[in-house]
Amino acid sequence: MIALISSILWIVLLLIACGLSARRGGLAERGATLGAFTAWAVSLLVYSRSWSAPQYATAVTDALLMVLLTALWLRTHKHWLVVAAGAQLVAVAIHVVFAFSAGSLWPPTYLTALQLTYWVVVIAIFWGVFKRWSARAVPPTAQIGDR
Repeated sequence: MIALISSILWIVLLLIACGLSARRGGLAERGATLGAFTAWAVSLLVYSRSWSAPQYATAVTDALLMVLLTALWLRTHKHWLVVAAGAQLVAVAIHVVFAFSAGSLWPPTYLTALQLTYWVVVIAIFWGVFKRWSARAVPPTAQIGDR
């Protein structure tokens, strides 16, 4: 039940992040949000119904999102993108560990660990949108001699 509530809340926050980044974000914020939304939508289409087996297709979407976030960071050098890309790297590592665990990793642990990394990505996107929005809200400093 808690996992369901967490998933629904995450989806709602992702949709809010999409709206905020479309309205207030820059290229990096919009790209990251669009990538996260697309990865989530594609994962819904390709995931295996059996969570006791590794989710290879979801692992590929997570890896592609990690590449996108890393590319955005290399272009912009924004700190929140490092956090988001790092969380996606951890998500990919979780997929790899589960694939090679030979059944020793409990599937609910796999799902919970993945959900935690997805939460970090959405929080990082909110951080990026907030920083972009607050940077625009600060008026430019007055020049010497302006009265």
